[in-house]
Amino acid sequence: MKKFALITFLLLPLHVQAQGGVYDGIWQASNGDFATVTQNGTFIVVVILDSTFLQWDAYQGVINLAGDEVVVNTVASLGNASLRITFTSPRTADVTLLSCLPTQFTICEFPNGTQFTAQKVF
Repeated sequence: MKKFALITFLLLPLHVQAQGGVYDGIWQASNGDFATVTQNGTFIVVVILDSTFLQWDAYQGVINLAGDEVVVNTVASLGNASLRITFTSPRTADVTLLSCLPTQFTICEFPNGTQFTAQKVF
């Protein structure tokens, strides 16, 4: 029975697909960090590779109705942070660190309110 269920699952066409977003891609921030941005409708996931500590952090959020700003919050990280990303074009963005709460395992690398610019690499 388990084999039948597995084979059936693998052979069924999947109707759930991510919708490619205008902001999808690899981005580089002015501090040297890289990020992947994945957009599915209004939902955005950002995974940042911290170039200083060589660790990654994942964030998620919902883009505003105008389609140019999103506040993302930590979903996978050793710490807790919130960022506001304002897309100034499909290839450029301004990023503001809204809050960072250190834990016993992390420090906040930048003070709250720190601003960065970001460019889409591809």
